[in-house]
Amino acid sequence: MEATHRLRVMRLVLYADSKESDQVLVRRAFERYGFTQNLITVGDGDAVIAYLSGRGKYADRDLFPLPALIVLETRLGGRVARDLVQWIRFQKNLRKIPIVIFSSWEMSSDIQEAYNIGVNSYIVKASDPKAFESQVRRVIDFWLRFNVTEGKIPAGLEVPPPGLEKNQRN
Repeated sequence: MEATHRLRVMRLVLYADSKESDQVLVRRAFERYGFTQNLITVGDGDAVIAYLSGRGKYADRDLFPLPALIVLETRLGGRVARDLVQWIRFQKNLRKIPIVIFSSWEMSSDIQEAYNIGVNSYIVKASDPKAFESQVRRVIDFWLRFNVTEGKIPAGLEVPPPGLEKNQRN
């Protein structure tokens, strides 16, 4: 039982959202649910790449370990989640990490595209703060408490996505 508890404590979530108000709501839900140490929030796609690459202020993997789950808003200040998902799925050391899109948008074309490029889950954010917090708690329950990941790369992503810069590959 002790090993299970230790594993749960160490399962980190990287949450990327350009809306500070949503970051605050997510942090609050993690705190209320007892997972305060399991959350890293960033506000844009460049910070996601820097964190996952271990660059700049995120270079110390003891302080900034790789996450067990990546949660992305669809639009992240200059980058879109699609580009980030494609970049993540091309990185050998990252491609098995589950990715959840947590979006304000409910467009069927966006949802279909997200699953086609390798997203594991697509959740439309509730507009009510209490319902939003409930959604975050369900994400915590499923991805941090119950889900056991094996993390296979989706078929067809073995080649770099179009436009991927060489300096962004691992």
